[in-house]
Amino acid sequence: MPKTILCKEKHGALKTLLWGTVKQDNAPLEEGARKLGMSASTLSRRCTNPGTMTVDELLNFGMKYHVPIEEIRSALRY
Repeated sequence: MPKTILCKEKHGALKTLLWGTVKQDNAPLEEGARKLGMSASTLSRRCTNPGTMTVDELLNFGMKYHVPIEEIRSALRY
């Protein structure tokens, strides 16, 4: 029997934005994590589940990867 998705993922757009930005950098995950001052496993966890990111981490991510705040705002769902 096919599975039914009852609701959309709350942070799907933000997750896509974060992973897309990290992959577009063409650098190893460890190097990107070093840019942000965290371990590679923490960066991976934050990108997989963006709901756990703090506002400071999101702003830092935007500054280090040159993502405009408008793009981050448009990816946020309430």
